[in-house]
Amino acid sequence: MWFGRTISTVIFGFPGNPVSTMICAVRYFLPWLSKTHRDKSVYPILVNATEDIIQKSGMTIFQPAKNVGIHENGTPIYEVIKFGGSGDFAGLSGSDAFLEIPAGPQTIKQGSTIKAWYFH
Repeated sequence: MWFGRTISTVIFGFPGNPVSTMICAVRYFLPWLSKTHRDKSVYPILVNATEDIIQKSGMTIFQPAKNVGIHENGTPIYEVIKFGGSGDFAGLSGSDAFLEIPAGPQTIKQGSTIKAWYFH
């Protein structure tokens, strides 16, 4: 993704892969648009991981996930959806959020709280 601005213009340049474009729109563009219009409806939610998530990459990863219930502490529970990367529409089709997995290496333990970006 590319971002630039002049004195009066803001420009977002989205990637070519459809899943990457959606992730960038949900994670970066919609929060910017929301804040610009003083709307606080676009924000991350905290969810519980249903399994250990091993993060090997030195970059932040956005993993498609699906809501599967509510934890006893009231936090939504999201299950990771396996998918084949930024061009995999089929993997995205069963999801309703992206888990934001911070740059690694690290292991996010099952039951840990993690940031998620919900989309409709």
